[in-house]
Amino acid sequence: MDVADPRLKELRPSLIQLAGAFAQEAVRVAGVTRVALVGSITTTKPDPKDVDLLVTVEDTADLAPLGL
Repeated sequence: MDVADPRLKELRPSLIQLAGAFAQEAVRVAGVTRVALVGSITTTKPDPKDVDLLVTVEDTADLAPLGL
């Protein structure tokens, strides 16, 4: 997709919704202490193409349930 593609404007709400769904599941995993939304999605950038999440875990956390 071209950066000027109008379909990109439709991505922001979908990306935020998907990030929220992931965060709701991730915080249920033992050892996950925080999930933070970071990156261009949190700025006024008009057409972010992805979403970045920072997942903070305890040293003993099993990461398998997060799919990492």
